[in-house]
Amino acid sequence: MSATQLPTQPPTSAPAYARMLGSTGWLVAGRVVGSLCTLLVLLQLARGLELAEFGRLTFYLAVMAVMGSVADLGTGQTVVQQSSSGVADLASLLRTGRQVRGVTALACTAAWALWCFVAGEPEPMWLVAAAISTFTYTLELTIVPARNAMRLRAPVLIRAATSLGTLAIVSLVLGFGVRGVGPLLFAMTASTSLGHGALHLMLRQHLPPRANKGVPLGPYLWLTLPLGLGALCQQLYFWIDNAFIRQQLGEQALGLYNLPVRLFSFAILVAVLAPQAALPWLARAHAQGRMGPALARVGFPLIALGIVSAGFFWMAAPDLLLAFGPEFPQAASVLRILVVALVCVHAGALWITGMIAAGKTQAMLGLAASGLAINVVGNAILLPRLGLEGAAVATALTEAWVAGYALVCLVRMGVRPVGALSPKAVAWLVGACFLGMGLGQIARPLLRAAADLR
Repeated sequence: MSATQLPTQPPTSAPAYARMLGSTGWLVAGRVVGSLCTLLVLLQLARGLELAEFGRLTFYLAVMAVMGSVADLGTGQTVVQQSSSGVADLASLLRTGRQVRGVTALACTAAWALWCFVAGEPEPMWLVAAAISTFTYTLELTIVPARNAMRLRAPVLIRAATSLGTLAIVSLVLGFGVRGVGPLLFAMTASTSLGHGALHLMLRQHLPPRANKGVPLGPYLWLTLPLGLGALCQQLYFWIDNAFIRQQLGEQALGLYNLPVRLFSFAILVAVLAPQAALPWLARAHAQGRMGPALARVGFPLIALGIVSAGFFWMAAPDLLLAFGPEFPQAASVLRILVVALVCVHAGALWITGMIAAGKTQAMLGLAASGLAINVVGNAILLPRLGLEGAAVATALTEAWVAGYALVCLVRMGVRPVGALSPKAVAWLVGACFLGMGLGQIARPLLRAAADLR
């Protein structure tokens, strides 16, 4: 299939659904590799750095994630949405998308550099050098033709290789005795940049001929800004607690908190990736008036998986954290609170993608902005009273609100994203909970053994 051809099967046809599942499978397999590599990186950092330094590094990594969202500004989703439904020419969309990403990368890098020097952050030159990686997000748009065709094997293999490269680089830097947060951050972001470059070099042959001009900037920004600001709000409400904790409780407490948060972020990888793979499929489903059945078909397995994961983390939390260091089991209660958010994300991520596929960008912005407001207010009220557990409660409340908001928006559109909850379905969900708890109980002695290997 060429870059300009689009699948023509109905969104609920077997071939289209099979490609969506295949794309999800490749994404999940790649992220499993990536998550294992990241866990090994996290394990080395947690064991090799002082707790305060570990907290500072994870804070900077959160900032880099927010900067990546600023650099994207919704351009990726806009290009996929507009090109997969044939609304606009892919080449023109890519040209405009890259131009927007170049400007946003420059803006957020300059703002980050100014803040680092004004705030007196240690190792500012390393921090600014790490932020330059955001410019390579212009190359990442090369993945759009593969996303539209739901054929993601090559991109996944490249990103898996990038994760392995990051693991190798961090292991090498630590092996040479480097313990500076700045050099470690730069090493990790440099690996990401190399991955974006490799992705572009390997997939550029699938791009359409370069357009002489992009799509009109005004209408493009009208589409992409709500998505971009919504995604930025999503990143902020996921990471804003880092700023509260660092300011009020210090970097040691931040190190304790961020380990369970990182584990939580790994646990939602399927919930994040499956909707990403399904976006072109859902956009076509919406165009044919069959969004509800499409969402229901994918949604129940995702929710069941979220419940399995929640049961596992509830049972295994103390021993899982112990594997990273003797101080981390103090944060077991944080991880157990986050299992509520875990289940909510497995439901809400797909419903949010349904809103994107339907073009409800203004509603998306309202959803994300309200989620950010809830998280900020929740942290302001709960963190001084409950400590780290208060930040976790704020996150759980936010994710529950976001999932409920998305569900209500879809229902108001006339879409039923959830099928009838039959007794059989309830039994499956209860069984999923017990399965997760059983797996967690089985894993506990293995995790204690891993902790003893330090």
